[in-house]
This record gives sequence, structure tokens and C-alpha cells, in this order.
Amino acid sequence: MANPNLHLAYELEALGVPAAPFDFEVICAAAASEGGDDPVGLSSPVSRYRSSVQVTDAYAEILAVRVKDAVKDRVIFSPKKLDILSSTKDDVLWLVVLNPTGMAAGAWADVGGGSSLEVNKTRGAWGGPGNEDHIMEAGYFSDDTDAQLSQIASRVRPGVKADGSADVMAVMAVNVSAANAELIFATLHCDEFF
Repeated sequence: MANPNLHLAYELEALGVPAAPFDFEVICAAAASEGGDDPVGLSSPVSRYRSSVQVTDAYAEILAVRVKDAVKDRVIFSPKKLDILSSTKDDVLWLVVLNPTGMAAGAWADVGGGSSLEVNKTRGAWGGPGNEDHIMEAGYFSDDTDAQLSQIASRVRPGVKADGSADVMAVMAVNVSAANAELIFATLHCDEFF
């Protein structure tokens, strides 16, 4: 097995014109590990670094991360920590959202450092949580306080969706106390598994 971190899958390939009937039946499948799990991969910070996003009383995406197209069939990632900071003083709600809906395309860029991830810092406004948006974590901070989430509790490991596109994990923020423009910085620390 080339990659034990991916899900079980089946694939049929016709080397010629198949004869009827066209049935394929799978009863069950299982994967097991003796002696525990020893994941192999990298830890990568995905960050805005010294650039901020202006956040008002409307949701804004601070940054988004996904696996690069070239490796999306063999790499998954898991968020482990979020550092988020406001350089101003109002109260801010932040969310980590899996596959947020209604976002602009933006521009994806390589995270660098040998990472299999890419980051988008240009998708802009978000309409807020909807029925299709999976909120993985959320919290508040205020008054120049660095809010740090030491462990993201979700066991979701983003990779590839059923339609073949890469899962996107995004950090969102909104000013909950006023329409003032808050300057928000963020770093999402991710583990990559090969």
C-alpha cells in the first residue's frame, strides 16, 4: 500500500469493450493496524505574516488552506493550532470553517518550505455560516489579546472531496461589538500526512 492515510477505494478499468452485465458489487472492506499508528509528514504554519485583513461587522476570510492539486490524491492535512491577533480593541468572533460556501475564487499560492499545501489570502467577504458550512472551531477575543487555540479538536482531516476537488479550510472573523474596522492577523498550524 503506497499511502495508508487515505480511504479505501475501488477502481475498475476496461481494457476493451465490456460485455453486459455491468455489475460491480462490494460487500465490505476494512483496514487495520497492528502496533499503532506512526504518521509521517510535515508541520507547516500557514500565515498572513505581517499583512492583516480589515474586519468589520461583516464576516471576512482571513486565510484559507488546501492541498495542492498535484498531490491531492496522496496527502491529507490536519489543523492543530490557531494563532489569531487583533491589533485594535473591539470584540472579535473567529471561526475555522471546512469548505465555506459562497466564496470568490481568489488566488492560491504555494505555502513554501517543501509543504504540500497552498494558501489563499484574497477571497474576501463571506456571507456567514450556512447549512452547508462545517464550523470546526470558534471563539472570541478582545482588547489587543492574542487568542491562541492550542488544539483544534475536530478529527476531520481535509483532503479530497467526492467530486475530486480539494477540501478548503478557512479562518473567518467578524467584529461582534461594532462596525469599526479591526485589523486581524492569523496563522493556522497544520500537520501534513503522506
